[in-house]
Amino acid sequence: LAETTNVEEYLESVYDTHFPQPTTTQDIFKALDTLKSTYSPDAIVEPVQESTNVEFHKDTKILLVDDNKVNQLVALGLLEELGLDADTANNGLQAIKAVEDAGSEPYAIIFMDCQMPEMDGYDATRALKSGEHGEDIKNIPIIAMTANAMEGDKEKCFSSGMDDYISKPIDPVLLEEILKKYLL
Repeated sequence: LAETTNVEEYLESVYDTHFPQPTTTQDIFKALDTLKSTYSPDAIVEPVQESTNVEFHKDTKILLVDDNKVNQLVALGLLEELGLDADTANNGLQAIKAVEDAGSEPYAIIFMDCQMPEMDGYDATRALKSGEHGEDIKNIPIIAMTANAMEGDKEKCFSSGMDDYISKPIDPVLLEEILKKYLL
């Protein structure tokens, strides 16, 4: 940037495309068209790091709590690649209901977004870990799944009772490590 005084010139020299904030639908389509026109099917693509071929029990009950449908789809896709499936809830209140309704087939692990409407992940975790919904529920590992990467966010997750933390966008290798840690 030191050699370039024009921001547009800098962005064009470093990136294939860019768009301003707030982004409009037209900006996104323009960026996708640019990327599409520069894509080469012969380009060398680095392979994704292969799984360690750990097989999780296919009937493992997982609850994914996130109010964003795209985030849900991404997480469900990553879990599916590991041979797992998950139920979903859109907020903390739905998560508590799902956990209570699970009855004799409890969830093995819960992935909990932190920022959600109606009841956020922090309050839902505190409620589930309090024991008021049952001692077995209190012991279900709850993994924070948040886009917040600011200093202190991890500590806030742990202080609410969450057992671990994974940031979004979700790294498939870290997701697998978390699952191995709590399910195997």
